[in-house]
Amino acid sequence: MEITGHVTKVTNTFIRVRTIRKRQEIDVFYTQSRERAIFYRFEEHIITTIEVELQEVEVEGAKYAKLWLKYVILPAQLRDEDYSSRLTDSPFKITSILYKKNA
Repeated sequence: MEITGHVTKVTNTFIRVRTIRKRQEIDVFYTQSRERAIFYRFEEHIITTIEVELQEVEVEGAKYAKLWLKYVILPAQLRDEDYSSRLTDSPFKITSILYKKNA
């Protein structure tokens, strides 16, 4: 499932996206291995399109869906030449975990 919207919050476990069409705020969770890349690539007020995967969660008999980040479509993947050579790690290497392979 694809979600497009504005990033309104970035935490160490999820990003909150306000959808463009319905103005709903949706929390999209991600794994700990992606945390560094998320903080490197996302900030509040940017527009993003992401692919998410649903996980069914039951709380007190009610069923909910927890959305997990599958991969990022927008913003586009960083290139090394986009950033200063003073960085110790390559922006491409840091953020490549967020993008679909061979896209």
